[in-house]
Amino acid sequence: MPQSVPIDDELAKLGQIQVDDPPELGRKFALKARLFGDPEPTRRIGRFVDLGLLGYGAMGMVRRAYDERLAREVAIKLVLCGSQSRHHGRLLREAQALAQLSHPNVVQVYDVGEIDSKVFIAMELVAGETLKQWQRELHTWRESLEAYLQAGRGLAAAHAVGLVHRDFKPSNCIRDTKGRVRVLDFGLARAVDFAGRSRPSSDEAAVAAVATSASSPAADSSGQLMDSSGTMLQMQLTEKDSVVGTLAYMAPEQYAGRPVDAKSDQFSFCVSLFEALYDELPFSRDPRSALNAMAKGQQPPPAYPEGAHRVPRVLRRALLRGLSGEPDARWPSMEALLQELERPLRTAWWRQVSILLAVAGSTALTTAVLMGGESSPEDRMHLDDLWGADERRQVREALLSAGVPYASDAWEQVRRQVDAYAADWDMAWDETLSDPARFVDQRRCLRRRRASFESTIDELAHADRVRAERAVGAVVSLPSVEDCRAATGPGVSGLDPVSAEYDLQVEQIAASIDRARRLDLLAQYSEGIEQVTQAREQAVGLGNHVLEAKALVVEGSLLEHEEQFDGAEAKFEAASSIAVEEGLAELFIEALSRQGRVNGVVLARSEAGRAQVEVAVGLAKDPASRAMALTAMGDVLGVHGDHRRAEGCYREALEILRDEHGREHLLLARPLDGLAKSLRGQGKLNLAMEHRRRALAINRRWLGDQHPNTAQVRSNIAAILYAQREYRSARQELELAIEILEQAVEADDTRIANATNSLAAVLDAQGEHVQAAALYREVIRIWEQRLAKTHPSVAVARFNLAAALEQQQQIELAIEQYERALRIFDQNESTPDNIRSAAKVCRDLGLLYVEQGQLPTAEYVYREGLERLQEIGLEDDLMAADLHYYL
Repeated sequence: MPQSVPIDDELAKLGQIQVDDPPELGRKFALKARLFGDPEPTRRIGRFVDLGLLGYGAMGMVRRAYDERLAREVAIKLVLCGSQSRHHGRLLREAQALAQLSHPNVVQVYDVGEIDSKVFIAMELVAGETLKQWQRELHTWRESLEAYLQAGRGLAAAHAVGLVHRDFKPSNCIRDTKGRVRVLDFGLARAVDFAGRSRPSSDEAAVAAVATSASSPAADSSGQLMDSSGTMLQMQLTEKDSVVGTLAYMAPEQYAGRPVDAKSDQFSFCVSLFEALYDELPFSRDPRSALNAMAKGQQPPPAYPEGAHRVPRVLRRALLRGLSGEPDARWPSMEALLQELERPLRTAWWRQVSILLAVAGSTALTTAVLMGGESSPEDRMHLDDLWGADERRQVREALLSAGVPYASDAWEQVRRQVDAYAADWDMAWDETLSDPARFVDQRRCLRRRRASFESTIDELAHADRVRAERAVGAVVSLPSVEDCRAATGPGVSGLDPVSAEYDLQVEQIAASIDRARRLDLLAQYSEGIEQVTQAREQAVGLGNHVLEAKALVVEGSLLEHEEQFDGAEAKFEAASSIAVEEGLAELFIEALSRQGRVNGVVLARSEAGRAQVEVAVGLAKDPASRAMALTAMGDVLGVHGDHRRAEGCYREALEILRDEHGREHLLLARPLDGLAKSLRGQGKLNLAMEHRRRALAINRRWLGDQHPNTAQVRSNIAAILYAQREYRSARQELELAIEILEQAVEADDTRIANATNSLAAVLDAQGEHVQAAALYREVIRIWEQRLAKTHPSVAVARFNLAAALEQQQQIELAIEQYERALRIFDQNESTPDNIRSAAKVCRDLGLLYVEQGQLPTAEYVYREGLERLQEIGLEDDLMAADLHYYL
């Protein structure tokens, strides 16, 4: 899911687009230049050449300028509007504060002055982004800590010369393109006496907050108080009883209007670092209740989010002290706090080595890093140890002994695919050997691919009939090696015990989830459910919502394939909810696509299913996610009777898959078959046949003639032949398909039921009604057992059975089946397909009553069919014309 963007950021963008600096004088010069050809004079700010707007804030706009004297670009801050005396004082305070500092982590001020009654400050021009912007991307605790340590050093330097920032927050720190952080915007800074001077009394603070008249000897010409040296840094900026600063990061004493000092900055710094580490503020976005409690001497605990233990305990303890409500309970100084925060980065070398060795097999860390680049056994590993002569022999023997007619085809295809995958993995691994520390994330990704490869080979080495059927699909679906080449992530700078232990647990849970996914692909559903349920519970215990959502998706898939459809739908829904909260776009799309297909196709809740897959398609951008979502949407739209839109979905999915895998890849077979179905639904039988034969050719090439999937495509080809009234050819295809299926799958497999239903229709058309009726009864038995007694497919089968019974003059039995079919349709959604089918039942049942001489009953049934069509706006449908004709 896309991350939400704070509205103030959006407004800032709009403001930066719209704000300009068109003073009246500038417009006059420009107009004069256009009218008379006079060159427009160079715009200057003091001795600086104005180069244009950079941005603006609450106190002033910032412009890029050129310092001709020192030949460098600078940033110049100018007052925009408002109370000039107040903003003058604020800017002068910022300039005087910063001019006293020269530190690599504080933005440098070069000059200060006035022009056209406006104060300007010329300062260092830094290209980069604020820490607030930087934190929108995911960073490790180590990266966040290192960034804030730099900002803390800048604060400590300010405190050393007697300055307090009073508004420290992530947006007041800038990180340049090389990673250097500087503190800026000291516009609220106020000098403090670190030489032992006592804090001012409450009366003194109140006096300092009151703007005196110009006649006061202690006031300047603008009415602002000054100390004996003439500086304005001792002045507060607000009216009496008001507070300066940003509420979310404010110290409780500042919120209460009491004097502030370096420990107030320390509190704000700890709030900011807490947010960077945990992606949440310690006392919420509106901390007023917590600040009030702390101002009264209470200490509400910070609200640690789930997964807080991934941050080292030493950091949590340091922050907890810095967030104390009582200033004296905080760290003695910023320097003391920084020394404590640096401890996790100074872990003893022997401890680091032991940690790294403990997790080397399951994290991105390598022995080469520890040994200063020397080679290690891991560096020399390839997939030969997992796919050597013994493993090849075991897989081959297992497949050939599985007792399926396509075993030889399966082995040849598995061998080719696994050989190619192993070679690709080996090459990708070798590419990381030049600099293991640089390729940290790639190596982590490749280790996970290796684990998937190992579990797949292990399952195939124990192949039975079920595993053999799915063997080719499993190796084709091995996770991409190419994705690992594109992986990027944090470098290696050592781990502390807490994060190392956490990373190890994450890797173990991720491996369990992946193994469950491999078991799902190989139809080992019971074992997969047990594996993934345990992994999900571990993820919940760890507080890792990402792993929890991934486990739920796999669990839902396993339950779906176990035909526990309601349970599967619930797992997909739970996964999609977590994915939304965590901003996991691709996982959300997968969960919603799977949930929508279960609802819309299997559970016959087509309205809910259609809404879900439409959302998934609307969000999907990644090719794999979009192809999956489009295929699911095509399936659901087909059930809903919207074959034209379904055709568009399948065509786009095919185009994506062709671009990714080529025109003849196995993954194209399913959307090709769906496209053929949508074309058949529109009466485009020749086009439908063309695409279905392409699907057959792909299946034969990859899986062989005797594979169940190949047989299923033959059955679907027969459905088109039936629609074309080519009954003999249709029967031949169906009998061959059923023969293959009966040798390859269980007797009550739904694929046998589908082919048998089509064969019964062909036999009925050829006049073999008794045999057709027997087949329909067998189809009904399987569908009621595998789907539900109220599933629309069962209603269609009962309708077909009624027609076959009617042909045998078994009128009472036929009427019973027609009426049972209508009752089933009444228990399902009023989709166009369901309503048309129900109207067709009414038409044929009415004809039967006419033949029996029961004209009033026939008329009632015809009108019932028309009312069904009219209720959903199908009064002009061809089926409505049929009913009107018989009325």
